[in-house]
Amino acid sequence: MSFKKDECQICGCKDTKVLSKESFEKDVYEYSICKQCSFVFQTNRYAKEKYFSLPCKTQKNYVEHSKNRARYIYDFCTSYLSDKNIKVLDVGCYRGGVMKYIAKLIKNADVFGCTIPSKQKPLKNTNIIYDSFEFMKFKEKCDFIIMSHVVEHFLDLRNSLRKLKTIMNDNALTYIEVPSLDYLKVRLSFEFCPEHLSYFTVHSLSNLLLSEGFKILKIKESKYWGNIKVLIQKNNKEIIYFHKNKYYIFYMIGKNCRRFTHWFYRFMLKNFNIGANS
Repeated sequence: MSFKKDECQICGCKDTKVLSKESFEKDVYEYSICKQCSFVFQTNRYAKEKYFSLPCKTQKNYVEHSKNRARYIYDFCTSYLSDKNIKVLDVGCYRGGVMKYIAKLIKNADVFGCTIPSKQKPLKNTNIIYDSFEFMKFKEKCDFIIMSHVVEHFLDLRNSLRKLKTIMNDNALTYIEVPSLDYLKVRLSFEFCPEHLSYFTVHSLSNLLLSEGFKILKIKESKYWGNIKVLIQKNNKEIIYFHKNKYYIFYMIGKNCRRFTHWFYRFMLKNFNIGANS
């Protein structure tokens, strides 16, 4: 049975408007927008076991995709990273592809990952803990943490980010990548899917991270690939409350206008060599 959870996790507002209701295997997933800050999220969230049982979508050529993803993550972060002797955690690592190839790019890195239990076999020579990040206990802290297409799956965004801070060393870096609500349909035919509980824009993701005591070192929205990448550190000086309102009517007008530019990014992605960090 689902439970009602309609409070915006970004600004705390309870005034929302339903945007879409999606059906999957007899369950209905309701997506709403916060009328105060325009954060879009699932408002009838189920218990965590429901999401763990949903099918995992992966690329057909998993190994090649993992190599490419590891490379563009490394390229995005490399100017901030130490090049050796760091402890690296890949959250939501699935079969361990990204962590396997990140280990080849960072000299002498101690790399491990965590993911929910899966029937898929891990790649060879990978150190994977099978447990959910939100509920597992960590014995040591890390220097570089990867959360690639993970944050949008968290039931409780703020508690998960607070846990993240507890396992980061003082100068640790965390790379976060999430789908971009504004440009998802450049590459995909659909917008909402049941396993995604949160849908971010640069505005809403920045609000969340800054208000949880992180410093944004670098942020990039790819209109071609429909994602947002951000590199963060703990802000040890002060928490910046960045809760700027973005009234939903103005946001939806802007989103509908941006929709008419999607053809251009589709054309460019199809006909030119557009890099993952472009």
